[in-house]
Amino acid sequence: MSINLRTTSILTAGVLSHSVSYNAKFEPNGPIEISHSSCTMTVTVSFGNRFADAMGRSATSVELDNNASLLGLLLLVAGQLEDGSVSLLRDGQLASGTMVAVNDQLAIDPASTTLSDGDEVHILSAISGG
Repeated sequence: MSINLRTTSILTAGVLSHSVSYNAKFEPNGPIEISHSSCTMTVTVSFGNRFADAMGRSATSVELDNNASLLGLLLLVAGQLEDGSVSLLRDGQLASGTMVAVNDQLAIDPASTTLSDGDEVHILSAISGG
């Protein structure tokens, strides 16, 4: 017989921060084998210019559920901004003047961009000038 149990912990904005799956296998009158596996990944987030100032650091590592979208990560980051002078998202889309790259590729639609373990996410302000 086999029993599966999955436990989770939830962070702000509905982003899953930790998930573990436990499996128990046993035979009648036999030994019980219990195993577990982590269902999370770690991504590195770096902040450029005004976002680094608002976050109070230039980079951080974030643990997310394996199926997390870029939008989920951005919602989590938006909730951590230290001051209200920087806007990362508006109505579920990137705020005007904000650029996000995943592994050096510009991300156009955060909701449809799925992250993977070890990804590098860069959050930047668009640069303009004359």
